Amino acid sequence: MPLHYHNLKQVIVAQVLLAALFGLIYYLGMHLSFSSVLEGVFPKNYIRQGGWNDYTIIQKDTVFNTPTAARMLSWDAAIYQCMREHLYVQNKNCYDQARLAFYPAFPLLWRLSGMHAIGISVLNFVLLGISTMLISNAYKVWLSWARLLLLFSLPGFVVFLMPYTEALFLFFGALVIFFYKKQHYVLSGSALFFMAITRPAALIYLAAIVVGMLLWLIANRGKNIRWAAMWWLFPFALAWLFNLSVQYAQTGIINGFSSSADALWQGGQWSWPTHISGWTYETFAINALVLTGIMLPAFLFTLQRGWASIMRFDVSKGDFIDLKTLAFFYIAILGVHQFFYTHGSLHGLFRFVLCTPAFFLLAIRYTPNKALLILMGVVSFLLSTSLILNASYTQNAWFPEFNGLPLMALSLVLLFYTEGRSVLSKMAITGLVLLNLLFNAHLYDMFLGNAWVWT
Repeated sequence: MPLHYHNLKQVIVAQVLLAALFGLIYYLGMHLSFSSVLEGVFPKNYIRQGGWNDYTIIQKDTVFNTPTAARMLSWDAAIYQCMREHLYVQNKNCYDQARLAFYPAFPLLWRLSGMHAIGISVLNFVLLGISTMLISNAYKVWLSWARLLLLFSLPGFVVFLMPYTEALFLFFGALVIFFYKKQHYVLSGSALFFMAITRPAALIYLAAIVVGMLLWLIANRGKNIRWAAMWWLFPFALAWLFNLSVQYAQTGIINGFSSSADALWQGGQWSWPTHISGWTYETFAINALVLTGIMLPAFLFTLQRGWASIMRFDVSKGDFIDLKTLAFFYIAILGVHQFFYTHGSLHGLFRFVLCTPAFFLLAIRYTPNKALLILMGVVSFLLSTSLILNASYTQNAWFPEFNGLPLMALSLVLLFYTEGRSVLSKMAITGLVLLNLLFNAHLYDMFLGNAWVWT
């Protein structure tokens, strides 16, 4: 069977199977009441009512909230809904200031599609599968059941079932990779432009490209850099001009993105963090694992490449940077920014790492040494556990909300380690996928309840 047909079949079956299991788990949760057993697995369920500054938290008896189109317009989804209707036009009493910090591609697509919140969420899930196929076909990688089931069920990947921008950002990034590997550079550059008007995370990719250019200049004494630099940088410049022009045309504000982002995220400054924190217990645990298990190795890899370039140990003969190296640079630079610029806040870290083209490229293409992988998994688990237990607001105790941490650690190790060929590995992967879906169902319920709590 040709590669693209094989991957298409694998992705479709994996997504249909996971969607059915997730729906069954959530349906059962809607019809269960809390018991002493369930309280040991999930925290008490609640729903948030009111605005961002004037709200009340109400506990519910059932495990999960009933999903509706209205409840799917929670948190950032509510802002994107406002942008779908008004984009950046002010005085609409609809997150006027907050909207200025968000990029326009996703709300514009949402408006053009004519879909409601549930429809656009289904489209996001479809884009997840298409993106995976594009990257795997670009590198001629045969997708296995084990890798797909683990990849699509990672704790936190429920974000691909929400009216959020991650799926569209991943899709445009996958197009960049696919067309670049096929040497269709104009199409790849066009996809890079759309990627850069979807999420601010594109600026971290720009920083990663600049780092790659600098290392190339150092290692190759400035040879053959002009064309490559123009190809990579021009789409970013064009996208930034587009973003500013659209916002200025509707608001008359020229620096709305930066000023609103500072206000929304409570500002930032470069300093050594004195307090590590997050917005929820659940995502804080996942983010801690991402920090120690993915970002730290990526940072060490970047340092190694930098030293090799300075000493001219690894002088490239092809293009100025390969996409796998760029993915490591992106994760490393993002880690430095998140850790040293946001006062130690880990909020949203897993979304900026795991839900990106960089991680998907590594998950599909990268094959690390298995012994080293297991060692990294154990060390990162111990480090992240120590981090969450010593955080000031976790009371030095393990809560059910932290269960995503061991699930994420096991999932990442097995994602890179096995193809699921033995009976034992198939049983382990099946059990882990079901636990991941259960944890994702809890996260989805928190989103529907609009009850992400600032911790």
